[in-house]
Amino acid sequence: MVELKGYRELLRESYLKRFQKNARYSMRSFARDLELDSGQLSLVLKGKKNISLQKASQVARALYDSPRDMIIFYQSVELESTVSETRRAELREQLQRTQSSHTQRERTISDEEFEVICNWYNIPILELCAGREFAVTPRFAADYFGISELEANLGLEAMRRLGFVKKLEGRYVHVKNVVTTTEVPSFAIRQFHSQMLTKAQSAIFQQPIEKRYLSGITVLIPEDRLEEVKKMIDEHEQRLSDFALSLASEPGRVTYQLSTQLFSLRAEDSKASGLTGH
Repeated sequence: MVELKGYRELLRESYLKRFQKNARYSMRSFARDLELDSGQLSLVLKGKKNISLQKASQVARALYDSPRDMIIFYQSVELESTVSETRRAELREQLQRTQSSHTQRERTISDEEFEVICNWYNIPILELCAGREFAVTPRFAADYFGISELEANLGLEAMRRLGFVKKLEGRYVHVKNVVTTTEVPSFAIRQFHSQMLTKAQSAIFQQPIEKRYLSGITVLIPEDRLEEVKKMIDEHEQRLSDFALSLASEPGRVTYQLSTQLFSLRAEDSKASGLTGH
């Protein structure tokens, strides 16, 4: 388990990094860059005063470029100021997940585990459980995604048994992030992507253009450079994931699915691979 850092420690670390680069960089300069009064900053660092959540967003943007770092700082401030034990427990879990992702990426679930939750709606339900504005129950998930309450209940209970969510005061809350393998052949993962592609195809005709974004490019790539392209796609998806994480405190969030398809259009490649690939 990652040891949680309080926002005051994060402030001190940020100041020390700047001081190490410039020995003339003072605490007054730090306060100026954070748009805080130097006296106020001194009281905060001494634990005699807290930063407001509104001010926390401003300070986070001044401290960091990474959306993930911004949300860690914001959640650390909220943890310090909230009085609700339920909310404090949620924030501790969120901070554990977010801070862990700096050094250890989300756990890749096994093929056996994925078999349990391979239906298209289960991963989106898991994501929905991460939003504190949603009181996720089987009925709520069923209405949100247009599935049966039985399907939602089976999915939530499967994820609870796997340790991905837990039940808290009658609703399901997110415990850990997961990613699926990208390089190991799996019928379950093929089934998941196939279902998502079907949903995307329906969205073309059923959703207004302002609610969706579909695009594609066709390019020639040397086969020995394909791993570089895959890495670029992975970095793009991680950047979007970080950005979404930075919006955790904003209202009006809706669950979206981004699926990226990169595949050969050469006929012989399809004949060679058959159904053995990912």
